[in-house]
Order: sequence, then structure tokens, then C-alpha cells
Amino acid sequence: GTIRYRGRDLLTMSVPELQRIRWKELSYIPQGSMNALNPVLKIEEQLTDAIITHSDVTKRTAKRLAAESLVAVGMPAEVAQMYPHELSGGMRQRVSIGMSTSLRPDLLLADEPTTGLDVVMARLNLQTLSSLRDEFGITVVFVSHDLACHAEICDRILIMYAGRMTEIGKTEQIFDNPLHPYTQGLIEAVPSLQRRHTKSISGVAPTPLNWPDGCRFHPRCPKVMEICRTTEPVITVIDDNRQVRCHLYNVESNATAVETKTAVDTDRGANSDV
Repeated sequence: GTIRYRGRDLLTMSVPELQRIRWKELSYIPQGSMNALNPVLKIEEQLTDAIITHSDVTKRTAKRLAAESLVAVGMPAEVAQMYPHELSGGMRQRVSIGMSTSLRPDLLLADEPTTGLDVVMARLNLQTLSSLRDEFGITVVFVSHDLACHAEICDRILIMYAGRMTEIGKTEQIFDNPLHPYTQGLIEAVPSLQRRHTKSISGVAPTPLNWPDGCRFHPRCPKVMEICRTTEPVITVIDDNRQVRCHLYNVESNATAVETKTAVDTDRGANSDV
């Protein structure tokens, strides 16, 4: 219910307060650049409009910053006088990247910036984003369904399922030793030269109108326990860099599961040492 940025809840800030931090502190790369760019304005006009709106510079300075932003993302100077429909999908996306970094924000939210691009353009845009991140010291929150992109650009990965954080850790930890069954399923579904076949996750994602009781992943989980069906797991801290939301790593949950199994075995007359 809150969106906290540097100790402030963005949802309680006024419009003028938000206007002061947008683009300068907190910026955004949209998923669909064609829909985000105004079709009747030239690229230069759109960049200068964003710069002037969120800073105190003159129009002349804004034009200079706009030109520098296009150069920074590898675009030729003539692009400034073109309309969005005259550019390819990859070029439009780079314009969006240039616009979002024109005022050198501290935090950049990238919403699936490689969607709809071929692998060559997607890689080029990732390289552009990485170089801008390193050159200007920008923190990038990269949102994507493509784990290969995360492996390319991210230092840490947070996996989410049905609106819940399931696992967070360094990129190499997530890929080398995934803890949550959902993360394991995602990685098994990634095409690999080492595996002849990929394995998809069974079932379908639940609707937000009717979340499952307990763990939201339990209807699709291959390691489901009885407690998963009734009790939502808490976040378990594995170490300083690793957290996971799963009953498999919760000591109390495991103890409950063992007690339940022992009681069932006793009722059945089984000689169990569990």
C-alpha cells in the first residue's frame, strides 16, 4: 500500500512534489515506445519538452541536452528532426532511453524495454542501457520476463509471482542455486544448449480476482506441502544477500509439516521415525 523512495511515500506526495523528482531523480522507460512517443511531434520537440518541464533550463540548453542524449544512445543527429513513425522499433526504444536519462536521474525504472525487438536490437539496447548506467551512475530497476536479459544486465534479481516476492539474491546465486520452486521452474524453462528439452511450469497463473489460499504458487508447485494450501509463507532470510518466501525454508513451517506427517502415520499405525 506504499511506494517508498528515499524515505518518502510517493503516494502521499502532492503533484508539484512529484514533478520535482520526476526525470531528475526518478525516471522511466516505457514498454511500448511507439505508444509513449507523440506521433505528431518531432523527436527533438519531445525531448526538449520533457527536459524543460522537469528542470529550470532554457529552451536553447534543452535542445543541447536533447542532442547530447541522442548521441549518448548512439543515434545520428538527423533523428532529432524525424517523427516516431520514421524510426524502427529499436531506434524508437533508444529515443525513449535517451529521453529517460536526459537529466541523469538517480533511479531508472525500465519496463520491459526489449519487448517486441529482435535479438540483435534487444542486445544493442541492453548494451546502451548498461553503458549509460555505468557512465552516469544510475541505478536501474529492470522489469522483464526474459531471464536472459537479467543475466546480461543485473547485479541482483528479485523474482515475483502473483504479486508476491518469492526470492531475491545476487544474479549468480539465482542462476546457480535457485531456491524457490517457481524460480527453479523458470530457469528450467529457459532454452539451453546443455539441455535437449526445456520444461514448462504446469498449470496457469491465478487471477487477481481470486488469489489461492496459502502460498499463491501452491496449485502449480511440484513440492507442495499441506501447510502451503492454508498458510501463506513468510520471507525467510538465508543470508545478507538472499531471501526466499517458501515453507521449505521456514523452520516453523517444516516443524509443522513434520508433526502433521507424524500424526497421520501414527493414526495409520505406521512405524515412522520422522
